Formats: sequence, structure tokens, C-alpha cells
Amino acid sequence: MKWLRDHAVTLEKARKMTPDALENKFTIGILADVEKPIYTEEYEKIRKMAKRRPKEKA
Repeated sequence: MKWLRDHAVTLEKARKMTPDALENKFTIGILADVEKPIYTEEYEKIRKMAKRRPKEKA
């Protein structure tokens, strides 16, 4: 646990540090903030579309 504390660097601090200072460190915090659709909502849309589509005869 101490190693994690000593080697973790927030993204804001990492931006200000030199590459040498970042050696053997890892960044923590929000690395990406991307809006994505909610899986269950998208799945429900697909289910509704599948119910509306007429079945094809083989």
C-alpha cells in the first residue's frame, strides 16, 4: 500500500512533471471522460426493432 501511495501521481501533477520525474510512476484520476450509451437502453432498442421486423421464411 505504501508503494502505491509513493508511486501514484494525479493527472494534473503528471502534466507538470518532467519525463524523468515520471519514471517508475503511474497516473491516477480521470484519464478519459467519454459519453457512451447505456447498454440496457441500447439493448432494449434492438429488442423492439427485432419484434417489429417481419420474420423471413426460409
